[in-house]
Amino acid sequence: MDWKTSLMLCFAFVMTVSAPVLADGDVFDMAEVIDVQPMVRRVPTQVTDTRCETRATDSRSLDGVYTGLAEAIGSESHRQLASACRDIRRTVYAEEVSGYRVRYRYGTGEYERIMSYDPGPTLRVRVNVRPGR
Repeated sequence: MDWKTSLMLCFAFVMTVSAPVLADGDVFDMAEVIDVQPMVRRVPTQVTDTRCETRATDSRSLDGVYTGLAEAIGSESHRQLASACRDIRRTVYAEEVSGYRVRYRYGTGEYERIMSYDPGPTLRVRVNVRPGR
C-alpha cells in the first residue's frame, strides 16, 4: 500500500471517529461526562415480627377446697408453661437508587439531565442541526 492510500485511510478513520454520526435522520455524537450523582430515596416496607412470651402459671385448683389434700400435694410442682404470641407490625426503610443526575460537556456547553442509569465516562447525545442564518 502506498503512502497516499495510507493517508486517505487514516483521514477517513479520523473523520469517522471524531465526526457526529448520522442515523435515521438524527445526528449523534459523544459527550464527556463530568459528574454523576446517584439519587437515593427511602422506600418504606412493612415488616411483621412475631413476639412470644412464656409465662409460668399455677394449676393448683384444690387450694381451699380440700385443705389436707392441697397440703399433701403442695410439694409437687403444679406449674404449667403458657405461651402467648402476637404479631407486631413495623416500618423499616431501605435506600434505593431511583436515578442518576448526570452533568456532561458537549462542545463549549455544560448540560445536566436525570437518567435511569450511570452512563460511564461518555454519553451519546443527539445533536440538533439547523441551517444557520
